[in-house]
Amino acid sequence: MPRATHMLIVTLALLVVGAPARAETPPPKKKRQLIELEVIGPGGAESPVYDAADLDALLGGEMVGQLRGERFGPNAVLLVEDIDGVERLVLREAPSSGCEVLRPTPGPAPRGVVLSACDPVCPDGARFERRPGRSTAAKARYLSGPAIPAGYVATVSIGKSGDPDPVVGHVKLEASDGTRLDRDFEARRCTTRQRPRRAAPVHGLAWSERPVAADKLPGEPLSGFLVDRAVTKLSARVTSAGAGYTLAFYAGAGSCEHPAVAFMRPGAVDGVYLELTADELRSGQRVTARSHLSGARDGRVVVLAWREPALAADALQSEDHAVTVAVDAVELAAGEVRGRLYAAFGDRGHSLLVGAFTAEVCAAPER
Repeated sequence: MPRATHMLIVTLALLVVGAPARAETPPPKKKRQLIELEVIGPGGAESPVYDAADLDALLGGEMVGQLRGERFGPNAVLLVEDIDGVERLVLREAPSSGCEVLRPTPGPAPRGVVLSACDPVCPDGARFERRPGRSTAAKARYLSGPAIPAGYVATVSIGKSGDPDPVVGHVKLEASDGTRLDRDFEARRCTTRQRPRRAAPVHGLAWSERPVAADKLPGEPLSGFLVDRAVTKLSARVTSAGAGYTLAFYAGAGSCEHPAVAFMRPGAVDGVYLELTADELRSGQRVTARSHLSGARDGRVVVLAWREPALAADALQSEDHAVTVAVDAVELAAGEVRGRLYAAFGDRGHSLLVGAFTAEVCAAPER
């Protein structure tokens, strides 16, 4: 007796079924496909017979295949578009089938596979083929365990153009370690908030890869665009950070926690923060910062932080930015710092904040 207490063995049989024949005109014989399931367990064996059309209902409509030679029934099938617009098809076994399974959780490593048009380095906006009858030769990797063996075959085809939800298509994956998946799917879309956008000027200043001159910073209240939405009301906070300070801007209620912590809190708002030295947080100081993947990097921490609910993630971007800060006044008695800001980011939404601010001082600068 096998160690497993239950095992399903599926065999196919073609049976000929016909009505009683009339002597003069025999009716045409009709074929019906039957499926015999033999359930083997401690109590013995039984062999019920099911119509082939009922098989999907019997198995709960699961996408069933093999992962490293073991049964693989991914109940979470997700078409994920990350913050760079790169699509990946995620198939995994999970407690639920929604986008929330993308968030890392403690416990055993998940069983599943990820397929994409390119991996690991992809150009922005890399997607699966959308033309009818066409498929994409995909790159594949496992969510956990050893790497998928070289020489595997993987393709993904999308049933319709555009971005319906759910997305229907077909996936095929065969590898020499016993992985095999070849059938249709319905995938839930998990998409980023980031969308390509042509940036509009804010208070007369356009989005740029370079910091602007401090004397060009306007006196109108700070406003702009963060990720995918316009922002007109921001709160600013100055907090101590080691020997220096952080200047943070929140698209909502501010916090006196260090922004690296505050922006990661559940339900946190979008925002921007940067580090300043003690000498830079003085009246009349002018600070510029620039960091680009294709250009100079000055080492200053400047961060754009936002939420990605559909990706079950918190996002931070610090590489692409162009910032100018003018510290106009530090009023210790009033517990505030007044200044002006220009902050442009290289995200797909071309985030941009411009204008004057008054920041609450959570920890008074030492003089």
